[in-house]
This record gives sequence, C-alpha cells and structure tokens, in this order.
Amino acid sequence: MEGKVMYFAHGSNLSPRLMVERGAEFYSREGAVLPGFRLEFNFSWKDDGYGNTTIVQDEDSVVYGALYSCDEQGIANMDEAEGEKLRRINVHVKKESGEMILATTYQGKEEFTKTGLRPSETYLNEMLEGEDILPEGYADYLKTLKKEVTQIKQVKTSLTRKVLTSKLYANLMDEKEIYFGFASSLSERKMAERGAKFLSRESAVLRGFRLEFSTNWKDDGYGYANIVPEEGSVVHGALYVCERGSMSSMDREHVIEGNHFRRATVTVEKKNGELVKATTYIANDEFVQQGLSPSEVYLNEILEGEDIIPKEYAEFIRSFFQSK
Repeated sequence: MEGKVMYFAHGSNLSPRLMVERGAEFYSREGAVLPGFRLEFNFSWKDDGYGNTTIVQDEDSVVYGALYSCDEQGIANMDEAEGEKLRRINVHVKKESGEMILATTYQGKEEFTKTGLRPSETYLNEMLEGEDILPEGYADYLKTLKKEVTQIKQVKTSLTRKVLTSKLYANLMDEKEIYFGFASSLSERKMAERGAKFLSRESAVLRGFRLEFSTNWKDDGYGYANIVPEEGSVVHGALYVCERGSMSSMDREHVIEGNHFRRATVTVEKKNGELVKATTYIANDEFVQQGLSPSEVYLNEILEGEDIIPKEYAEFIRSFFQSK
C-alpha cells in the first residue's frame, strides 16, 4: 500500500474522533488483535497521577485494538502529538479476516512506567469510543475498570489508595463468578454459545492435575477432556471473570443434560503468580472410559484458545491429531 501506513491503536486512539483531532486522518478503520502482548495502564504520559496504556511482550496474551490505514503525514502528526515518552515499534496484528499484517504502534518508554497507576475516567471513556470494533468481553473489561475508577472518586475515606482499590476490587469480584476452562471453553466463541458472559479472560495454570480425553460425554465414540490429580503435572487454561449466572448457563450442558460432569473448586495460578480459586468441571466417574480419542472438531475448538496457552502446550494438544 504505497504512501500508506498501517497503524494499530490500543489506547485512546481507538477513538476515531481523537485520531482526527491529532491530525491523523485515515482511509480505513477495522478491528484487529495483537498476539504476544498484554495491555497495561502503567504509563505516566501526562504526569497527572493517572496511567495510560502501553503494551508489554507476553506470549500468552493478546491486545485488541483498531487498525487504521493512514498517510505518512498523519503518522508524522501522531508522532508529534504522542511526544518523546513513547516510541514507535512494528508489530504483526491479525485482522478480522485472519490475515496477518505489519503495522506500527506506540509503546511507552520504560523510564516513564510506574506501578500502581490507574486510568482516568476520561481516558477510559475515550477508549470506549472505539468499542464498536472491540469484542464485547474486552469492552466490558474496560467498563469494569471505569466502574472501579468511578467508585474510587466517590468514596471519601482516609484509607490509602492502594487499600481502597483492593477493597473495591474484592467487592466487585464478590458479584462475579470465576471459571477455569481447560478444554473447548478455551474458545471465546464456545463460551458465548454456552451463555457465559465474561468480563475478562487470561491465561492460568492448574498444578497437580493432568489432562486426558477420557470422558464419554456425547456417546459418539469420541473422548472429551477431563482432569485427574497427578503430582508434578499441570493443566493450562483460560481464567474467566464472568457475570453472575454464567455458571448456571454452563451447567445446562455440563451437568443438567446427562449429569456427565460436576462442578469443582480448584486453585489456579495467574501469569503474575497470584493464586485464585475458580470453578471448573470434572467428569463423573461413571462416564470415564479409557482408550477414547478426541475428534478433530473438538481439538480445533480447544485450539481456538491457543492465544493464551504456551506454545508447547498447544503442540501437546495438536499431538492428538497425529495419534488418531
């Protein structure tokens, strides 16, 4: 695309209004995803006590954003607007069509990142001006952050900001359901089909268990995923924060229709090392049958979630294609 520059926006430039205000008129705009990075609000751009977005390499994470086609002058105007605290880097993003494309984006310089920062309500509102091209769950995650920020502004207390934030977060989590998906529920699409409305999704690991395809779930001759205790083994999966009632929706397929599974509470480890209690499903013993193999359709559903599992674990899942 001669004379054009592809630009990936992950912060307030999700807003087409702000792009124009910053002198970056664009020819096209669409949703895209950046694999291998995570979004953080720890970049001190304006020295106002608030955190703006930056991206940090993390092979198990993704960042959703807007892919713009701009002219070179528009990007030059952006460089001036963004200032010297940011640098431009080239990244490969995935378009909605599945095509991978090289784009430029901005990343905060390390000397201007600070732990403990939170975004302002105004900044989150600017990001949400771009929610038309974001996945619903990702937009809801931003809205949850906005709710926390609004509560912090309204509460008059002598507690420190750190303590206050943790209490508000705990209160919010009391209203949510935490679910660990290790099989087809790694897929955001399958979660939506099952009626589970989630606000966030991230990688997590369950230690002391192994994955096996030993559940005779649908009487179709194929094996479906189950987890069994085994010291030294791990199961990688997706940790979802869901709206209340989502687990009841999941129960319809896993528990109510045939009683093939039961709910279990497990302790999983997040990327940052934090341990979290979550609900998952384990097969009831009468439906466990050794010697079964998963179908290709089922394996592909699991691999729809490979964006947040380690590469070697995804290859482990793929090995079951070869064993069929």
